Amino acid sequence: MPFEVTGLSELKDALTNLTPRKVRALMGDVMEAGAEPIAEAIRANAPDNEGTLRDAVVIRVRKARGEDSYTAQIGFNDEQHPGSTFAGGRPASNANVALMFEFGARTGLALRGGSRRKKTAAEHNADTIPATHFTQRAFEATAQKALDAMSEAAAAIVAKLGK
Repeated sequence: MPFEVTGLSELKDALTNLTPRKVRALMGDVMEAGAEPIAEAIRANAPDNEGTLRDAVVIRVRKARGEDSYTAQIGFNDEQHPGSTFAGGRPASNANVALMFEFGARTGLALRGGSRRKKTAAEHNADTIPATHFTQRAFEATAQKALDAMSEAAAAIVAKLGK
């Protein structure tokens, strides 16, 4: 769920005399400051016992080509999640595992060998990863904190460049 920060005209005015490379770096700092509270909440809520999902949270800041807009993406790296594979033995990445926990998934582990009998409740539970929506809850809980962090970072840049 994206949100837009407006009212940063002072920051834009302060950045007009800088090189494009310096502007990108400073705006990246502002975007990363806003993304960090959300990333921390995701790490805290990650439903992974081994901690690998917590360690896999990454922030990527990008500038749109030809525009004055920046995007901060918070997600998971694509490294292989330890011990997780898809049917057929293909390794599952941290991003894949995070999606399974976020939205839920059927694992297909309860009945192997093509059995068509009806599953028991225990088999169904063993075959299902329930949806936890941990990233959505983290975003909703920290959106205002993220906006405040971005505003503070922008104000610090304006104060520093104003000297």
